[in-house]
Amino acid sequence: MSIIYELKAGTPVGISYLNALHERVLFKVGYIGCVSSEFMLFDLTRNKKSLHELKMLRPGLTLELKSIVSDATLTSINFQSELLMLTTVQVPILVVSFPKDINQKRLRREPRLKVELMVKLEMESSQTGHLAMVTDLSKSGVHCEYHPTEQEIADADKGALNSLIHEPVKIEFPPDEENPEAIVIRGNIKNIRGRDKLSVGIQFDTDDIENTGQIQMLYVLLVMREHGL
Repeated sequence: MSIIYELKAGTPVGISYLNALHERVLFKVGYIGCVSSEFMLFDLTRNKKSLHELKMLRPGLTLELKSIVSDATLTSINFQSELLMLTTVQVPILVVSFPKDINQKRLRREPRLKVELMVKLEMESSQTGHLAMVTDLSKSGVHCEYHPTEQEIADADKGALNSLIHEPVKIEFPPDEENPEAIVIRGNIKNIRGRDKLSVGIQFDTDDIENTGQIQMLYVLLVMREHGL
């Protein structure tokens, strides 16, 4: 059975093609599914290209597609397909031929990803919000830094920051070109230290199915970005 059948609906897929000027054009789509082994369907609502620009695509154009088929093993695939149809009647959908040859590769990765991501960090009990920088991330948690409030500085001077340990928090990763919707993940403060800049370790809540799905989505998107997919 083709590895394509391991692709999950909603998985981000990168597509590229050569335009009339022989320039490579890139855009993102979401996988919908495939019909038998004949063609594949993609949702164009997540792409940042204008529909007017995409309407210039013509059947028969060769497209190059890249994605990750398995969240667990992070196996990347890339293949070529022929554009069959582009419909924009209700939901814009791209239809391409089912690939004959597929290249696949298991992505090597460290347990934690080194990143620089600006997020909104909110303490759920007090609803205090901070603009924070996430510096590394794994499937179990993140490390971030932020500038504290005057009250938090006073607590640090009194050695009272430990009262925030186990505090429920909400981390909002803002939308970007690769993900048009914000990703919100819940967790608890595991450790906190510092004064003028607080360094915080947060453990994700992995008991909640929806939260786990958001964690998995974010992790896969970051790995794809790291590998240029």
